[in-house]
Amino acid sequence: MAFGAGLFVGLFMGIGLGRTVLAKLKKGTTRHVVLFGFKPSVSEERKWAIAAQFEGLAETIPQVQSFEWGTDVSIENKAEGFTHAFLLTFHSQKDRTATCASEIVLFKFKDSVSLEKKKELISKYEALSDKPDLKMKAFEWGKDVSIEGKADKYSHAFMATFASEADRTVYVEHPVHQEYARELVQSLDKLLIIDYLPRTVKADPRPFA
Repeated sequence: MAFGAGLFVGLFMGIGLGRTVLAKLKKGTTRHVVLFGFKPSVSEERKWAIAAQFEGLAETIPQVQSFEWGTDVSIENKAEGFTHAFLLTFHSQKDRTATCASEIVLFKFKDSVSLEKKKELISKYEALSDKPDLKMKAFEWGKDVSIEGKADKYSHAFMATFASEADRTVYVEHPVHQEYARELVQSLDKLLIIDYLPRTVKADPRPFA
């Protein structure tokens, strides 16, 4: 989660409810427990802001069935420095581990590659997003317009989004993608690929469309 490094120590636990006695929960229901222990230097305002951000994140994940949190009020003195507890409930372990995956790809074409060839390769990349077997949920691309001068000569950026890491793997290993990749690299001087699991989701990925 994008809460900033160095603010707290955390403990993350997934608990399968196979032995629930009182709660009326379906078999397979999974709880995800997160415990925070903030550093002494973190202000109360910052703690509340982080908790609110966590709550907002939970609301963006459709697999989350319920979310609750609170601060430690135990009297046994066994909290071991943890001060905040968060509990998320999922229908299943599969739902708990389900999350979208995104892939960022940066190109720098060889100087010898013609404009027509660049357009052809980009069109083929776009066409991959229309093939259901490749599992892409969203695809976008554009040319570098940064003003910081730190693009390291990369000129084109592409982002593909998948429903899960498993779907991303299907895409990467699919023969159609592999064939395109073999053709593509022949025209590239530089290539960078980063896959990541989004921690914060905004409601509208295209706010200016």
